[in-house]
Amino acid sequence: MKLAKGRIKLLYLITRLTVGGAQKIVLESIDAIDRNQFDVMLAFGPETSPEGSLQDYARQLKVPISIVPSLVREVRPWRDARALIELRNLLKQEKVDVVHTHSSKAGILGRAAAYLAKVPVIIHTVHGWGFHVDSKWHSRFAFALAERLVARFTDRLIMVSNTDLDRGMRFRIGRREQYHVWGGAINVKKFQSVDMNPTELKNSLKIPAHAKIVGSVMRLSPQKDPLTFIQCASQVAAELPGVHFVVAGDGPLRGEAEKKIQNLNLQSRFSVLGLRDDVPSILRLFDVFLLTSRWEGQPLVVLEAMAAGCPVVATGIDGTKEIIQNGWDGYLFPPGDSDSAARAVIHLLNHPGERDNFRDRARVKVDAHDIHRLAQFQMDLYRSLLQGKAS
Repeated sequence: MKLAKGRIKLLYLITRLTVGGAQKIVLESIDAIDRNQFDVMLAFGPETSPEGSLQDYARQLKVPISIVPSLVREVRPWRDARALIELRNLLKQEKVDVVHTHSSKAGILGRAAAYLAKVPVIIHTVHGWGFHVDSKWHSRFAFALAERLVARFTDRLIMVSNTDLDRGMRFRIGRREQYHVWGGAINVKKFQSVDMNPTELKNSLKIPAHAKIVGSVMRLSPQKDPLTFIQCASQVAAELPGVHFVVAGDGPLRGEAEKKIQNLNLQSRFSVLGLRDDVPSILRLFDVFLLTSRWEGQPLVVLEAMAAGCPVVATGIDGTKEIIQNGWDGYLFPPGDSDSAARAVIHLLNHPGERDNFRDRARVKVDAHDIHRLAQFQMDLYRSLLQGKAS
């Protein structure tokens, strides 16, 4: 078996490089990896989406990039077979030592290709399994079966939450000793050290200077449930006239969301910003951050809000409830329950001292999720597994 001597050749693979938490972790990890020890490559499929692309960011990292033509998010048997062959050929040609896959489709095809190419070390990070609460039974069965098969030749499975570990065990995916749990990771400094003028930013967004802001950064999709956010906004607005609502993001539900804003007569108090490249500044503007997701692996945006000093109200699901301790550094509510969300938001807006306490506690907790800690863990894991294969 061929193993790396000296510098380790490492390839990160993800299904598509659109705006999202898994993609951010991949790119931030690449940025933090020690290039004196690792030759890093990045591969992904060609798909884009309304949520935006991170390909420009990837190119700024100055690593070799391969776009795999047949790698797409949807299940397409013939195209998936071509993607498997394309990935195997890429891995053999590049003589990769470590493959680290992210996202479900790239994780399944990439690990199978790495096995066929005889890559020494194969690792996969689960950012939430491909089957979730809204999945149909046949989809859950198919994804779980595929995950069980490729887990047989996976050296380590990295979870972003204990909830996903438990779910993996419940679906008999791999063995317990294959699993590591490491929560989501962000560049903490980027969100703590933001040079911005709140008054100027509010003015540019046409928000009154003295308005309190309840906001979110989300993909406008069924998973993130923006319609519950808007319903909550309507309830908060009825009780607190001086509050403005902001959502930064785009997606397939944007039209439906904007129609609901109009139907609830919130147009003058609600801003849908679309895609933004100044998210740290936007988060610093919020008085309360509200996340209404129906399911998550572990939402990076919650960590980003905490790092930015923004008190969080979020659905008590999956990895979110492992970040937020209800009543200590944020509030949790059941998915789809706009009444509970509105009560928590109103309470925080009416109690500035509690918002300050939440900020202080969250900033201490979020340091454990810094991307440089994750990068060090990953580098140690790569070296350890390679040494184990060589012995």
